[in-house]
Amino acid sequence: MLTRRYDIVTGPDGPGDGALGREWLLTNGRGSYASSTAAGVNTRKYHGLLVAACGQDGLAAESPGERFVMLSALADDIVVGGESFPLACFEFRGTFHPRGDRLLAAFEHDAAAGVVAFRYRLDDLTLVKSLVLARGADTLAVRYEWEGATPVGARVRVRPFLACRHYHANRLGGGPEAFVLGVADQVVRVADAGRRLPGVTMAAPGGRFDPRPDMWRQFHYRAEAERGEGPWEDLFTPGIFEFGFDSGGAAEWSAAVEPFDLVAFDDAAATQSEHRAELLALAAAGRSTPPDRTLTALILAADNFIAAPGPRASAGEYVPAAEGRAGGFAPRPTSTILAGFPWFADWGRDAFISLPGLLLTTGREAEAHAVLRRFAGAIRNGIVPNRFTDDPGGGPAAIPCDYNSVDASLWFIHAAFAWAAHTGRWDDLHAELLTPILSVLEAYHHGTDYGIHVAADGLLACGDGRTQLTWMDAMVGGQPVTPRAGKCVEVNALYGHALKLTADRLARRGEDDADVYVARYRKWSAAFAHRFVSPRGGLYDVIGLDDAADDRIRPNQVIAVALESTPLPRALRRQVVELAIERLLTPFGLRSLAPGEPGYAGQCSGPGWQRDGAYHQGTVWAWLIGPFLDAYLAVHDNSLDARRQAGQWLAPLIGHMDDAGIGQISEIFDGDAPHRPRGCFAQAWSVAEVLRLASAVGAENLKSEPGRTGRPLHGKTG
Repeated sequence: MLTRRYDIVTGPDGPGDGALGREWLLTNGRGSYASSTAAGVNTRKYHGLLVAACGQDGLAAESPGERFVMLSALADDIVVGGESFPLACFEFRGTFHPRGDRLLAAFEHDAAAGVVAFRYRLDDLTLVKSLVLARGADTLAVRYEWEGATPVGARVRVRPFLACRHYHANRLGGGPEAFVLGVADQVVRVADAGRRLPGVTMAAPGGRFDPRPDMWRQFHYRAEAERGEGPWEDLFTPGIFEFGFDSGGAAEWSAAVEPFDLVAFDDAAATQSEHRAELLALAAAGRSTPPDRTLTALILAADNFIAAPGPRASAGEYVPAAEGRAGGFAPRPTSTILAGFPWFADWGRDAFISLPGLLLTTGREAEAHAVLRRFAGAIRNGIVPNRFTDDPGGGPAAIPCDYNSVDASLWFIHAAFAWAAHTGRWDDLHAELLTPILSVLEAYHHGTDYGIHVAADGLLACGDGRTQLTWMDAMVGGQPVTPRAGKCVEVNALYGHALKLTADRLARRGEDDADVYVARYRKWSAAFAHRFVSPRGGLYDVIGLDDAADDRIRPNQVIAVALESTPLPRALRRQVVELAIERLLTPFGLRSLAPGEPGYAGQCSGPGWQRDGAYHQGTVWAWLIGPFLDAYLAVHDNSLDARRQAGQWLAPLIGHMDDAGIGQISEIFDGDAPHRPRGCFAQAWSVAEVLRLASAVGAENLKSEPGRTGRPLHGKTG
């Protein structure tokens, strides 16, 4: 039941909102992806059939988040009995054209195979168009196949549209002369004449190509218009491919970004299915029973966020089984975690919040180790990178990292100890990761960039009125929307947690400096338990640089309760959890600010400044379900009743995998009902925390049914 099928609803004016609002995603393991909607209409500038992490000059991208929309879409037709039937649908100013949506009966997403399919009805005939990305290569394969007998003389015509631009920027203006077109042995090559990008090669086996270079203008992306971004694009088409069906009723077309080769559909599909089979085998290896349907869906969703930058990075990734040799994963020293699709690169905070769920719950310990090494190697002045930049103006000579984060380093320490505890590889932690961990703690204690330092009372302080260093990092007009300079509750909880973990590990090894960290933890613990208690029954969110306390009800206090090293008494921890249930909990996670508090915003929509103003001011964050349920289970002694309740709270997020991002979980939701999904339609820490907690509470306590079939696409989803 890992194939999700959606019946398509269309009307006289175009596809229904449900089909336009549900988005699909295919990835190839190196940061590249293909994505569009269930209607086949691109609604974002980020949509495309080959969005490649290719870098400049065809070299490996510095980050797998440095992506370029190379192949945007296909205008394809089926010719039967001399009549042409369009399969494609695009939105232009005030209209949809052509109207392939009128023939589109259903959309299918097969997570186990890594394939999406569009089912078209032509009178009494059914044609299936399937798309797949080859694993580890920037290569797309498209198959057209009849169900039943192939109509005599049926042909396919494909007109590709190329953008060849950074995925944050639309292509506008210019003419066909902006592209270089070459044809050799029916393989067509297109490259941007003025940009240092690799070319795109395309071919249809047994077909012919008719060169007709042209620009189609004013494609409209409705999701960008809603977000206050540029909604228009002009795309280049080199001409038309025409080809017939083989004796089995199938025909193929493929495209690749250089230096990768064109591949047949079956070969590309085989790389994906073998990879997924190995993933599920790894996830099952440490369990008494195989993952059930829900966990399997989450495991496959999680895989989309794991990437290895560079066109040759996949060579060490997955080795298929062969005679005399078992298949499996080889080390991937460049593995990283992408924060979300379609627009996030690899962010330190997101990576280490996500790592336990994405990689440890799924048995991918070697890749977890590689992610830890990647970020550890980039620590500067005790700070783990906030993100590896995907600035289109960057490149190998540019600074590859941003360091404006106080908590990424602390989440790194949390994830490193979680990895060691999960694998038992404490010697490797000591040999490879303890030095970076100590560099963080020493830099924080003595003071480092962005005003990060331990104050006289033993609490960790950071920032000033112009910085945003925590996960609540939105800025408007150069000013923080959620000012949190000073001593933040979750940052301090993570700092104390890091001190405790480090002190215990050093003590176990008999290290002389263990006492230093024990003393720091004790001082921090006494101050934390005293300074952060709010008369409202929970914890202050921030104690400012002026020593004034912010007692607005936010979810950060839940993180402090969720960590096992908390010094808070049990009664207070229960109060925090009950406060979160009463004021913050929604079906899709916790609000970032309780309704009724000053500054609360119930919708995260509109242009960028408006969205940023609501981003952490009431917007619901799915990932917060993780620390909330950790805290809830802890204060209820992980009882059977508590696990059942946790399963009920997880159910709406699991059910959400049928909406918005198909097979995925969104980044955020509106704070006000009906809690419309917003932001990225596929977010790493959303999937990771639901997967981690779903695994912890047990399949018997999960009540959702992912993979429902036959649901008509009615209604708005966003």
